Amino acid sequence: MKLNIFLQVQWTEYLKELQKLRELLMSISIETVRVGKDYYLVNYGEIHEFTVTKATGYKDFLCKDLHSLEEFKLSELTAYGKGKDFEFYGLDD
Repeated sequence: MKLNIFLQVQWTEYLKELQKLRELLMSISIETVRVGKDYYLVNYGEIHEFTVTKATGYKDFLCKDLHSLEEFKLSELTAYGKGKDFEFYGLDD
């Protein structure tokens, strides 16, 4: 029980720090995406961290999830538009 409360407190603090960082950063445009770079995208509450592996067309890229190694096109993440929570950042090396 104590561990569960401790984890909840830690998670809450982490989210507060993440929000502070988001306020400092500015989202990038899809036009600035480069092959071989890592990115972080939030859209409609879904969070994705991925590497761009190949350019497949105008403003579309083949990507690989950093955690599950699933491959997908970047356009699939915005197929239903961009939500109010849309954020797109490059991850530093």
